[in-house]
Amino acid sequence: MPFFQTLLGYLGSGLLAATLTGLARTGRYRLWYSFTLCLAVIFAASAAIGLSSRFHSPSVWKWQELVVDVLRMAMALELALRIFRDFPGARAKLRWVLVLVGAATLVVIARAPHGADVWLKHDQDAYEAFVSDLQPRVLNGAVWLFTGIAFLVLWYRLPIHPFHKAVLLSYVPYLLIFTTALKTLGALGWERGWYVRYANQLAYAALVGFWTHAAWRRESRPPHEAAASPGSAS
Repeated sequence: MPFFQTLLGYLGSGLLAATLTGLARTGRYRLWYSFTLCLAVIFAASAAIGLSSRFHSPSVWKWQELVVDVLRMAMALELALRIFRDFPGARAKLRWVLVLVGAATLVVIARAPHGADVWLKHDQDAYEAFVSDLQPRVLNGAVWLFTGIAFLVLWYRLPIHPFHKAVLLSYVPYLLIFTTALKTLGALGWERGWYVRYANQLAYAALVGFWTHAAWRRESRPPHEAAASPGSAS
């Protein structure tokens, strides 16, 4: 692995560790359990890859992405529950968003040329199909879901905890970057698209750096007041 890519990998892992430490230190992990769990899974996978080269393989990365995909959807559902639970009118619209986005995502995945079973195959063709075709479809579903939640929050002017807002507004742009990077790598190939990999790693490091700041940032209101707001955890 090239030195610069390795350095970016260590930077991302270090920032993840700092974010998780900040969430634990400030108690913000209680605001979004699935988000904290998702970061912990990514950090554990990154640490395993860094400690042993046998974990640096396409099959391991595919299974990591599968787990993260599930946790990403859990993040969206938990966030929606926390924000919309006290607002029946907005919650009714949210149900339609969840149903429509979920159905559209399943249809798009089902129409993938190589099929969803590329998750279970370990040959090079299956890996390339996963990177360039299937995973971008899953990521698009996540983008639609988080964007739908953000739109309803803005439309109904719902209160949202500053931490939730910071993660939501930073995560959607990165998912778009990640989706574009995977599609480009599928078209160019892993070696020819080396600059795409670096660009994605830089964007990821910037994202996690922002999350580190959000995890450690002091509240503008006393903690008990922030926790009592409608959009925060109880």
